Amino acid sequence: MPSTRQPNFAVLLGLAWLMAVFQLLGQNWADTTLALTDTDDAMRLAQLRDWLGGQGWFDMNQPRVAGGYE
Repeated sequence: MPSTRQPNFAVLLGLAWLMAVFQLLGQNWADTTLALTDTDDAMRLAQLRDWLGGQGWFDMNQPRVAGGYE
């Protein structure tokens, strides 16, 4: 007996939206630094990139700031 159950439209829409978001982030990741004019925003971006790169969540040290001194 074949199944006639259709996939949920909301799930398909959500997956399509996530795919579009990840594609746009991947294409424009390097250009995000050009759009940041505030130094606080740039620091938050640096912290986010370090977190995505494996730095601990509560580790707010940025060794690249002030010549690498901690």
